[in-house]
Amino acid sequence: MLKIDAAWTAGFFDGEGSIYVNKSKDYYQLQVKIAQIDKKPLVKVKNLFGGNVCKTKRGVYYWSLGNEKAIEFLKQITKFLVSKNDEAKIAVGYEKLLKRKGQYKLTSNQIKNREEIYQTLKLMKKRKYGRS
Repeated sequence: MLKIDAAWTAGFFDGEGSIYVNKSKDYYQLQVKIAQIDKKPLVKVKNLFGGNVCKTKRGVYYWSLGNEKAIEFLKQITKFLVSKNDEAKIAVGYEKLLKRKGQYKLTSNQIKNREEIYQTLKLMKKRKYGRS
């Protein structure tokens, strides 16, 4: 990965991206997403980091990654982030909470820790943007 590509992506992600945890009962998934009307920069991000580019019914394109791939993406761009730097550092800590190979079900401690990160990211967004 070229430093200039990581820095460009970080600037784009700072302005258009989001870091969040999808939650459903005891299921938690770390996600990173960039939404945009112009598909071209999202294809560039996909070519650099993988993931998917999809189109919504409203005609907005988005690129996304989940869990391990989201963490690897954030590790590569965090040092260049400005407005999302603190969120990214917290999200990278999510790596310790992923299920281990052969583990079928989350432990109660893993669920508790994932919930803490979910709530922390949610609160950070609320303070920053006035929403959850």
